[in-house]
Amino acid sequence: MSVLPVDASKFSGMSEEQAQTFPRRTVVGEHLTDSQLATLPKMISTDSHVMEPDELWQELPPRLREHLPNVPFRNSPPGALKAEHRLQDQAHDGIAAEILFPNYGMALYSVDDIETQQESFKTNRNIRN
Repeated sequence: MSVLPVDASKFSGMSEEQAQTFPRRTVVGEHLTDSQLATLPKMISTDSHVMEPDELWQELPPRLREHLPNVPFRNSPPGALKAEHRLQDQAHDGIAAEILFPNYGMALYSVDDIETQQESFKTNRNIRN
């Protein structure tokens, strides 16, 4: 198994600090040239995640925000936050399509206040990158 260092440019828009979070990747098998990689069939990712920005929850009225779980924003790769970076990462990784799941939005299922949960789901559905 070969171990290759990850360049910050591997992920679209990634800062140097974020690149340190993902310092190495492993490659199994033969070393392929860029032209050989380009001929491989595209894949479909069936378990990808997006990160909802903190600002999203500010769209809820204050009386509902108090019921939200305290899930802080983390140092996420830009491709987890912005569609244009996500598409560049997909192209680099040979991904033709993805099924995307929320990260912090999953915590909404644990909210006991039904109105907060319903309004949060509506807000989450309207994310625009």
